[in-house]
Amino acid sequence: MNRHYIKLLPIIMLIIMTGLSACKTNNPTTTATATGTPTSSKPAETPTATAPRTHWKIAFVSEGNMYTMENDGTKKTKVPNYDASCSSPSWTADGSRTAFVQGGDLYTMNIDGSKKTKVTNHGSGCSGPSWSPDGSRIAFIFNLIPYVIKADGSGEHPLTEDIGMDDWRPEIAWSPDNSTVAFSTPFTLDNVKHYYICVAKADGTSFKIVSPKDKDYWYPAWSPDSTRVSFSSSDGGIFTVKADGLDLRTIIDTSTVTKSTGGRGGHLAWSPDGSSIVYGGMSYGASNENLFVVDVNSSVEKQLTEYDSTEMIPGYYYPRWYPDGLKIISLFGNVLGDYDVYVMNADGSDQVKLANVVFDVLGIVWPD
Repeated sequence: MNRHYIKLLPIIMLIIMTGLSACKTNNPTTTATATGTPTSSKPAETPTATAPRTHWKIAFVSEGNMYTMENDGTKKTKVPNYDASCSSPSWTADGSRTAFVQGGDLYTMNIDGSKKTKVTNHGSGCSGPSWSPDGSRIAFIFNLIPYVIKADGSGEHPLTEDIGMDDWRPEIAWSPDNSTVAFSTPFTLDNVKHYYICVAKADGTSFKIVSPKDKDYWYPAWSPDSTRVSFSSSDGGIFTVKADGLDLRTIIDTSTVTKSTGGRGGHLAWSPDGSSIVYGGMSYGASNENLFVVDVNSSVEKQLTEYDSTEMIPGYYYPRWYPDGLKIISLFGNVLGDYDVYVMNADGSDQVKLANVVFDVLGIVWPD
Protein backbone atom coordinates (compact mmCIF):
# COMPACT_ATOMS: atom_id res chain seq x y z
CA MET A 1 0.00 0.00 0.00
CA ASN A 2 1.18 3.49 -0.77
CA ARG A 3 2.38 5.02 2.51
CA HIS A 4 3.60 8.45 1.31
CA TYR A 5 0.86 10.19 3.24
CA ILE A 6 1.68 8.50 6.56
CA LYS A 7 2.73 11.86 7.99
CA LEU A 8 -0.95 12.77 8.11
CA LEU A 9 -1.91 9.84 10.32
CA PRO A 10 -1.52 11.57 13.71
CA ILE A 11 -4.11 14.11 12.79
CA ILE A 12 -6.70 12.43 10.67
CA MET A 13 -9.90 11.41 12.25
CA LEU A 14 -13.36 11.20 10.73
CA ILE A 15 -16.30 10.94 13.14
CA ILE A 16 -19.76 11.03 11.50
CA MET A 17 -22.92 11.42 13.61
CA THR A 18 -25.71 10.58 11.02
CA GLY A 19 -26.51 11.02 7.28
CA LEU A 20 -25.30 13.94 5.18
CA SER A 21 -26.34 15.54 1.91
CA ALA A 22 -24.60 18.00 -0.38
CA CYS A 23 -24.51 19.19 -3.99
CA LYS A 24 -23.26 16.70 -6.55
CA THR A 25 -20.33 17.71 -8.77
CA ASN A 26 -18.59 16.23 -11.80
CA ASN A 27 -15.68 14.60 -9.99
CA PRO A 28 -14.21 11.06 -10.01
CA THR A 29 -17.17 8.65 -9.65
CA THR A 30 -18.15 4.97 -9.74
CA THR A 31 -20.92 4.09 -9.94
CA ALA A 32 -45.21 1.85 18.38
CA THR A 33 -46.86 4.59 18.64
CA ALA A 34 -47.62 5.32 22.34
CA THR A 35 -51.27 4.89 23.20
CA GLY A 36 -53.50 5.92 26.11
CA THR A 37 -57.14 6.10 27.08
CA PRO A 38 -59.16 7.56 24.18
CA THR A 39 -60.64 10.99 24.89
CA SER A 40 -62.66 11.27 21.69
CA SER A 41 -63.87 9.19 18.78
CA LYS A 42 -61.44 10.84 16.33
CA PRO A 43 -59.11 8.19 14.84
CA ALA A 44 -55.50 8.34 15.98
CA GLU A 45 -53.17 9.90 13.43
CA THR A 46 -50.40 7.78 12.00
CA PRO A 47 -46.98 9.18 13.01
CA THR A 48 -45.06 10.63 10.08
CA ALA A 49 -41.49 9.65 9.38
CA THR A 50 -38.76 12.06 10.42
CA ALA A 51 -37.28 13.83 7.43
CA PRO A 52 -33.60 13.08 6.74
CA ARG A 53 -31.24 15.65 8.15
CA THR A 54 -29.78 17.96 5.51
CA HIS A 55 -27.98 20.60 7.58
CA TRP A 56 -24.57 19.89 9.03
CA LYS A 57 -21.41 21.58 10.23
CA ILE A 58 -17.86 20.52 9.40
CA ALA A 59 -14.67 21.29 11.30
CA PHE A 60 -11.28 21.08 9.63
CA VAL A 61 -7.75 22.45 9.53
CA SER A 62 -6.34 23.99 6.37
CA GLU A 63 -2.95 25.67 5.96
CA GLY A 64 -2.40 25.75 9.71
CA ASN A 65 -5.73 27.31 10.68
CA MET A 66 -8.91 25.74 12.05
CA TYR A 67 -12.25 26.44 10.38
CA THR A 68 -15.88 25.44 10.50
CA MET A 69 -18.27 25.54 7.57
CA GLU A 70 -21.64 24.33 6.34
CA ASN A 71 -21.86 20.96 4.62
CA ASP A 72 -22.22 22.67 1.25
CA GLY A 73 -18.89 24.48 1.69
CA THR A 74 -20.42 27.87 2.55
CA LYS A 75 -19.96 30.05 5.65
CA LYS A 76 -16.33 29.13 6.12
CA THR A 77 -15.38 30.60 9.51
CA LYS A 78 -11.94 30.77 11.09
CA VAL A 79 -11.78 29.50 14.66
CA PRO A 80 -9.83 31.84 16.99
CA ASN A 81 -6.92 30.67 19.14
CA TYR A 82 -5.71 27.99 16.73
CA ASP A 83 -2.81 28.74 14.39
CA ALA A 84 0.23 27.16 12.78
CA SER A 85 1.83 26.66 16.22
CA CYS A 86 -0.92 24.14 17.00
CA SER A 87 -1.09 20.55 15.75
CA SER A 88 -2.83 17.19 16.07
CA PRO A 89 -6.41 18.45 16.47
CA SER A 90 -9.16 16.15 17.65
CA TRP A 91 -12.84 16.95 18.08
CA THR A 92 -15.54 15.65 20.41
CA ALA A 93 -18.26 13.58 18.79
CA ASP A 94 -20.79 16.40 19.09
CA GLY A 95 -18.43 18.98 17.58
CA SER A 96 -18.55 21.22 20.64
CA ARG A 97 -14.89 21.02 21.72
CA THR A 98 -11.46 20.39 20.28
CA ALA A 99 -8.18 19.13 21.75
CA PHE A 100 -4.78 19.88 20.23
CA VAL A 101 -1.08 20.24 20.97
CA GLN A 102 0.69 23.58 21.36
CA GLY A 103 4.17 24.08 22.75
CA GLY A 104 4.42 20.40 23.55
CA ASP A 105 1.36 20.41 25.82
CA LEU A 106 -2.26 19.42 25.43
CA TYR A 107 -4.96 22.09 25.20
CA THR A 108 -8.73 22.05 24.85
CA MET A 109 -11.20 24.75 23.83
CA ASN A 110 -14.72 25.19 22.57
CA ILE A 111 -15.26 24.98 18.84
CA ASP A 112 -15.84 28.76 18.70
CA GLY A 113 -12.36 29.34 20.14
CA SER A 114 -13.53 30.23 23.63
CA LYS A 115 -12.37 28.75 26.95
CA LYS A 116 -8.93 27.69 25.75
CA THR A 117 -7.49 25.61 28.58
CA LYS A 118 -4.09 24.05 29.12
CA VAL A 119 -4.64 20.43 30.16
CA THR A 120 -1.08 19.16 30.70
CA ASN A 121 2.07 20.81 32.04
CA HIS A 122 4.86 18.77 30.49
CA GLY A 123 6.40 21.46 28.30
CA SER A 124 7.15 18.96 25.55
CA GLY A 125 6.48 15.42 24.41
CA CYS A 126 2.68 15.44 23.96
CA SER A 127 1.03 14.45 20.68
CA GLY A 128 -1.90 12.64 19.08
CA PRO A 129 -4.87 13.50 21.34
CA SER A 130 -8.03 11.44 20.87
CA TRP A 131 -11.33 12.14 22.68
CA SER A 132 -13.30 9.37 24.31
CA PRO A 133 -16.74 8.95 22.68
CA ASP A 134 -18.47 10.58 25.67
CA GLY A 135 -16.06 13.54 25.71
CA SER A 136 -14.96 12.98 29.31
CA ARG A 137 -11.37 11.84 28.70
CA ILE A 138 -8.55 12.26 26.20
CA ALA A 139 -6.01 9.63 25.18
CA PHE A 140 -2.70 11.06 23.99
CA ILE A 141 0.98 10.30 23.68
CA PHE A 142 3.61 11.55 26.10
CA ASN A 143 7.24 10.65 25.52
CA LEU A 144 6.21 7.78 23.26
CA ILE A 145 3.87 6.24 25.85
CA PRO A 146 0.06 6.31 25.54
CA TYR A 147 -1.69 8.18 28.36
CA VAL A 148 -5.27 8.99 29.34
CA ILE A 149 -6.31 12.16 31.13
CA LYS A 150 -9.66 13.60 32.14
CA ALA A 151 -10.80 16.58 30.10
CA ASP A 152 -10.36 18.83 33.15
CA GLY A 153 -6.67 17.86 33.43
CA SER A 154 -6.98 15.48 36.36
CA GLY A 155 -6.33 11.77 36.60
CA GLU A 156 -3.45 11.55 34.13
CA HIS A 157 -2.01 8.03 33.89
CA PRO A 158 -0.18 5.81 31.39
CA LEU A 159 -1.87 2.92 29.63
CA THR A 160 1.31 0.86 29.78
CA GLU A 161 4.79 1.04 31.21
CA ASP A 162 7.83 1.68 29.02
CA ILE A 163 8.09 -1.38 26.77
CA GLY A 164 10.99 -0.24 24.64
CA MET A 165 9.18 2.06 22.22
CA ASP A 166 11.49 4.02 19.96
CA ASP A 167 8.89 5.35 17.56
CA TRP A 168 5.15 5.94 17.45
CA ARG A 169 2.21 5.70 15.12
CA PRO A 170 -0.48 7.64 17.01
CA GLU A 171 -3.41 5.48 16.03
CA ILE A 172 -5.45 5.60 19.20
CA ALA A 173 -8.93 4.10 19.00
CA TRP A 174 -11.48 4.27 21.83
CA SER A 175 -14.02 1.51 22.16
CA PRO A 176 -17.58 2.83 21.66
CA ASP A 177 -18.43 1.98 25.28
CA ASN A 178 -15.57 4.27 26.50
CA SER A 179 -13.93 1.46 28.49
CA THR A 180 -10.91 0.43 26.41
CA VAL A 181 -8.24 1.97 24.18
CA ALA A 182 -6.54 0.21 21.26
CA PHE A 183 -3.31 1.46 19.71
CA SER A 184 -0.51 0.43 17.37
CA THR A 185 2.95 0.62 18.87
CA PRO A 186 6.43 -0.68 17.97
CA PHE A 187 8.62 -2.57 20.35
CA THR A 188 10.99 -5.49 20.29
CA LEU A 189 10.12 -9.07 21.19
CA ASP A 190 12.75 -11.81 20.88
CA ASN A 191 15.13 -9.31 19.25
CA VAL A 192 12.65 -8.57 16.46
CA LYS A 193 10.96 -5.17 16.17
CA HIS A 194 7.40 -4.94 14.87
CA TYR A 195 4.34 -2.77 15.29
CA TYR A 196 1.72 -4.56 17.37
CA ILE A 197 -1.91 -3.88 18.16
CA CYS A 198 -2.37 -3.45 21.89
CA VAL A 199 -5.39 -2.80 24.08
CA ALA A 200 -5.69 -1.51 27.62
CA LYS A 201 -8.52 -0.45 29.85
CA ALA A 202 -8.89 3.30 30.05
CA ASP A 203 -7.89 3.14 33.73
CA GLY A 204 -4.49 1.73 32.71
CA THR A 205 -5.15 -1.90 33.60
CA SER A 206 -5.35 -5.07 31.52
CA PHE A 207 -2.69 -4.16 28.93
CA LYS A 208 -2.45 -6.87 26.27
CA ILE A 209 -0.96 -7.43 22.82
CA VAL A 210 -3.84 -8.76 20.70
CA SER A 211 -2.26 -9.01 17.23
CA PRO A 212 0.06 -11.76 16.03
CA LYS A 213 3.78 -11.13 16.45
CA ASP A 214 5.06 -12.06 13.00
CA LYS A 215 4.87 -8.72 11.14
CA ASP A 216 3.68 -5.12 11.47
CA TYR A 217 0.03 -4.42 12.29
CA TRP A 218 -1.63 -1.00 12.07
CA TYR A 219 -4.91 0.96 12.06
CA PRO A 220 -6.95 -0.44 14.97
CA ALA A 221 -10.72 0.11 14.80
CA TRP A 222 -13.49 -1.13 17.10
CA SER A 223 -16.66 -2.97 16.21
CA PRO A 224 -19.81 -1.04 17.17
CA ASP A 225 -20.52 -3.39 20.08
CA SER A 226 -16.97 -2.91 21.50
CA THR A 227 -16.26 -6.66 21.43
CA ARG A 228 -13.75 -6.87 18.56
CA VAL A 229 -10.82 -4.90 17.19
CA SER A 230 -9.96 -4.86 13.49
CA PHE A 231 -6.53 -4.02 12.08
CA SER A 232 -4.47 -4.38 8.92
CA SER A 233 -1.05 -5.91 8.34
CA SER A 234 1.99 -4.59 6.52
CA ASP A 235 1.32 -6.97 3.63
CA GLY A 236 -2.28 -5.82 3.21
CA GLY A 237 -4.22 -8.36 5.22
CA ILE A 238 -7.19 -7.45 7.42
CA PHE A 239 -7.99 -9.17 10.71
CA THR A 240 -10.32 -8.97 13.68
CA VAL A 241 -9.82 -10.24 17.21
CA LYS A 242 -11.67 -10.13 20.50
CA ALA A 243 -10.56 -7.47 22.96
CA ASP A 244 -9.00 -10.20 25.13
CA GLY A 245 -6.80 -11.35 22.23
CA LEU A 246 -8.77 -14.52 21.52
CA ASP A 247 -10.59 -15.65 18.38
CA LEU A 248 -8.32 -14.09 15.76
CA ARG A 249 -10.06 -14.07 12.36
CA THR A 250 -8.56 -13.39 8.95
CA ILE A 251 -10.94 -11.21 6.93
CA ILE A 252 -8.67 -10.48 3.96
CA ASP A 253 -5.77 -12.85 3.27
CA THR A 254 -3.43 -11.28 0.71
CA SER A 255 -2.05 -14.69 -0.26
CA THR A 256 -5.44 -15.48 -1.81
CA VAL A 257 -6.42 -12.04 -3.10
CA THR A 258 -5.12 -12.15 -6.66
CA LYS A 259 -6.20 -8.58 -7.49
CA SER A 260 -4.15 -7.03 -4.71
CA THR A 261 -0.83 -5.37 -5.52
CA GLY A 262 -0.28 -2.82 -2.78
CA GLY A 263 -2.66 -4.74 -0.57
CA ARG A 264 -5.76 -3.79 1.35
CA GLY A 265 -5.94 -2.11 4.70
CA GLY A 266 -5.22 1.48 5.54
CA HIS A 267 -7.67 3.12 7.89
CA LEU A 268 -10.50 0.72 8.66
CA ALA A 269 -14.07 1.61 9.61
CA TRP A 270 -16.87 -0.72 10.72
CA SER A 271 -20.38 -0.27 9.41
CA PRO A 272 -22.85 0.79 12.12
CA ASP A 273 -24.48 -2.66 12.13
CA GLY A 274 -21.11 -4.39 12.49
CA SER A 275 -21.49 -6.45 9.32
CA SER A 276 -18.87 -4.83 7.10
CA ILE A 277 -15.58 -2.93 7.10
CA VAL A 278 -14.64 -0.23 4.59
CA TYR A 279 -11.00 0.54 3.80
CA GLY A 280 -8.57 1.76 1.16
CA GLY A 281 -6.44 -0.41 -1.09
CA MET A 282 -5.00 -0.87 -4.56
CA SER A 283 -6.61 -3.01 -7.24
CA TYR A 284 -4.52 -5.02 -9.69
CA GLY A 285 -2.35 -2.88 -11.98
CA ALA A 286 -3.47 0.39 -10.35
CA SER A 287 -1.25 3.01 -8.77
CA ASN A 288 -4.01 4.69 -6.78
CA GLU A 289 -5.97 4.05 -3.61
CA ASN A 290 -9.59 2.97 -4.08
CA LEU A 291 -12.25 2.07 -1.56
CA PHE A 292 -13.31 -1.48 -0.76
CA VAL A 293 -15.85 -3.01 1.58
CA VAL A 294 -15.75 -6.54 2.98
CA ASP A 295 -18.35 -8.63 4.79
CA VAL A 296 -16.78 -9.61 8.12
CA ASN A 297 -18.54 -12.98 8.19
CA SER A 298 -18.12 -14.19 4.61
CA SER A 299 -14.96 -12.21 3.64
CA VAL A 300 -16.67 -11.32 0.37
CA GLU A 301 -14.99 -8.14 -0.88
CA LYS A 302 -16.45 -5.46 -3.15
CA GLN A 303 -14.58 -2.59 -4.78
CA LEU A 304 -16.56 0.65 -4.39
CA THR A 305 -14.58 3.09 -6.53
CA GLU A 306 -12.83 2.71 -9.87
CA TYR A 307 -10.32 5.53 -9.84
CA ASP A 308 -6.98 5.18 -11.64
CA SER A 309 -4.44 7.71 -12.83
CA THR A 310 -0.96 7.58 -14.30
CA GLU A 311 -0.18 10.71 -12.26
CA MET A 312 0.19 8.63 -9.11
CA ILE A 313 -2.61 10.49 -7.35
CA PRO A 314 -3.26 8.60 -4.09
CA GLY A 315 -7.04 8.53 -4.56
CA TYR A 316 -9.46 7.59 -1.79
CA TYR A 317 -8.61 6.81 1.81
CA TYR A 318 -9.57 7.43 5.46
CA PRO A 319 -13.22 6.37 4.87
CA ARG A 320 -15.97 6.46 7.49
CA TRP A 321 -19.62 5.39 7.53
CA TYR A 322 -22.65 7.47 8.28
CA PRO A 323 -24.42 6.13 11.39
CA ASP A 324 -27.33 4.86 9.30
CA GLY A 325 -24.91 2.84 7.15
CA LEU A 326 -26.27 4.31 3.92
CA LYS A 327 -23.34 6.53 2.99
CA ILE A 328 -19.56 6.68 3.28
CA ILE A 329 -17.35 9.75 3.55
CA SER A 330 -13.72 9.70 2.44
CA LEU A 331 -10.72 11.86 1.69
CA PHE A 332 -9.55 12.16 -1.89
CA GLY A 333 -6.02 13.46 -2.32
CA ASN A 334 -3.06 13.95 -4.61
CA VAL A 335 0.71 13.94 -4.29
CA LEU A 336 0.80 17.72 -3.86
CA GLY A 337 -0.90 17.41 -0.51
CA ASP A 338 -4.29 18.71 -1.68
CA TYR A 339 -7.28 16.98 -0.15
CA ASP A 340 -10.99 17.15 -0.77
CA VAL A 341 -13.77 15.33 1.00
CA TYR A 342 -16.25 13.16 -0.85
CA VAL A 343 -19.42 11.44 0.24
CA MET A 344 -21.01 8.53 -1.62
CA ASN A 345 -23.65 5.87 -1.25
CA ALA A 346 -22.59 2.70 0.52
CA ASP A 347 -22.28 0.96 -2.86
CA GLY A 348 -19.88 3.64 -4.17
CA SER A 349 -22.41 5.42 -6.38
CA ASP A 350 -23.34 9.11 -6.46
CA GLN A 351 -20.08 10.61 -5.25
CA VAL A 352 -20.40 14.19 -4.04
CA LYS A 353 -17.61 16.66 -3.35
CA LEU A 354 -18.49 18.61 -0.24
CA ALA A 355 -16.45 21.74 -0.91
CA ASN A 356 -13.66 23.19 -3.03
CA VAL A 357 -11.32 23.39 -0.06
CA VAL A 358 -7.78 22.16 0.48
CA PHE A 359 -8.04 20.03 3.61
CA ASP A 360 -5.00 19.45 5.73
CA VAL A 361 -7.17 17.74 8.33
CA LEU A 362 -10.80 16.77 8.11
CA GLY A 363 -11.98 16.55 11.67
CA ILE A 364 -15.66 15.93 12.21
CA VAL A 365 -19.15 16.36 10.85
CA TRP A 366 -21.94 17.00 13.34
CA PRO A 367 -25.55 18.17 13.28
CA ASP A 368 -26.11 21.90 13.50
